[in-house]
Amino acid sequence: MVAALSSSFLYLLYFRGGRLIYLFNQGESGLWIDEGDRIRNGEIMYRDFFEFVAPGLPHLNALLVIVFGPDASVFGFASVVMGSALTLAVHGLSFSPTRLSWSSLPALVFISVVYPAYNVGNHKWPSLLCVLLALLAIVRHRHPSTLDTSLAGFLLGLSTLFTQDLGAGAATGVLLSLKSRRERLPALQLVKMAGVFLVVVAVPIAYFVHRAALSTIVDQLLIFPLTQYRIANGWGIGLGYFRPEHLPRVVLQILLTTGGVAAALAGVLRRLPVAEGARLDAEAARVVSGAGLGLLAFSSFRGVFEPTGLAARCTVLLPLVCSLPALLRGRLPAFAGSAGRRLRLRRTWAACQAAVAR
Repeated sequence: MVAALSSSFLYLLYFRGGRLIYLFNQGESGLWIDEGDRIRNGEIMYRDFFEFVAPGLPHLNALLVIVFGPDASVFGFASVVMGSALTLAVHGLSFSPTRLSWSSLPALVFISVVYPAYNVGNHKWPSLLCVLLALLAIVRHRHPSTLDTSLAGFLLGLSTLFTQDLGAGAATGVLLSLKSRRERLPALQLVKMAGVFLVVVAVPIAYFVHRAALSTIVDQLLIFPLTQYRIANGWGIGLGYFRPEHLPRVVLQILLTTGGVAAALAGVLRRLPVAEGARLDAEAARVVSGAGLGLLAFSSFRGVFEPTGLAARCTVLLPLVCSLPALLRGRLPAFAGSAGRRLRLRRTWAACQAAVAR
């Protein structure tokens, strides 16, 4: 149901009569599509053209071009699939749908307020999807097995290959959270997780070091982002394209970011109340909180307070953010099961649609 609704919503957003109506940003999404075509034609990333993002997205775009051909609609459909997959992952990390109907709110907020408002085809989306899947691998069992943590390490490595700061930050936060669990995991299990993460990241990077040069890779993937990104994106508070009709959406995004940080801090301190029937217990919520705070901390070098981007980076915290007010009141089960539930959800959905439309 979640997949069908999110796919239908995004298809109607990007297509009309089967034709793509969305114009990819030439400075971002369109550029990475062009780079994917150049890779398809044999060029080597970092050696033949400059790029400060990790190699994941341009090579994914190259694969799409090879398989489906150089058609812009392919990337439109890929964006629909990516948005639906992210929505499913957010929903999967939220409260159990068999116990609490309110569990659909995080996915609803993501698909209506967060995903459509940010750049479609951006490298952060596959990176965040990998982080969400890694968290699902860990929290699906009360006591994560070596297979669970190793799978999480693999997915966090993939995340880093799409966006280096988000993946590395989330991995650091997850490892620290797991290391400080009340029911400690074996040290060897965490070492294996870190080892899988490092191998997944190191092997592709070693390939580019071989084809280009170590100094080139360090300059483009590390030095440039740390020293130049803030200057290249110096939009002040990131409202250079703001118009008054954007205000409802921007306010919602600022509230999501603020709530995300608050919920994550509460989760790390084990002060986040957990409702009966919730998928995330206190320890699982702490791991999710650690991942969210880690990726926010590692991406702070960007230095731009841009509500849309910050809300996107808080995607992993949505299951905590959307439940925080009701949980603090201890009224989540009653709120979700009352006769007025449908009316409240309809009003929330209408408000989200209005914010996106503006």
